[in-house]
Amino acid sequence: MRRQRLPFRRAERIGVHVIEELRNLVGYELADPRASTTEITRVEVADDLKSARVWYRISASDEDDTDVAHMLERASTYLANALRETLDLRYRMDLHFRFDAGLINAERIERALATVTPARLDEPPDSDANDEDAPTP
Repeated sequence: MRRQRLPFRRAERIGVHVIEELRNLVGYELADPRASTTEITRVEVADDLKSARVWYRISASDEDDTDVAHMLERASTYLANALRETLDLRYRMDLHFRFDAGLINAERIERALATVTPARLDEPPDSDANDEDAPTP
């Protein structure tokens, strides 16, 4: 029998605090200028609270994703120690950063949809398949 997942696990409750703290730490505590263009979008904390996946996006279009990823990886120990101290956690979390391409993908889809010519509203749809008045052979 499969165990049902409870709606509010401890990891999810901690995750809410982790994302708030990481947003503050990355936005205001890191001295690297690339940190000011970085936004933490989502956090998934493991059930044992020993690791977390952190998704981020870059607000400046001229920033390189690899530079920001390198900056976050270098700052991960500092960030994890600050989280442990602030949230009074037993263990220091291993933070794994991932680029959140959701916004970029949405923009790409919008551009693709804009190139598609919309059907004219005054033209009736293809009436061959759904014409009830057509004589039956």
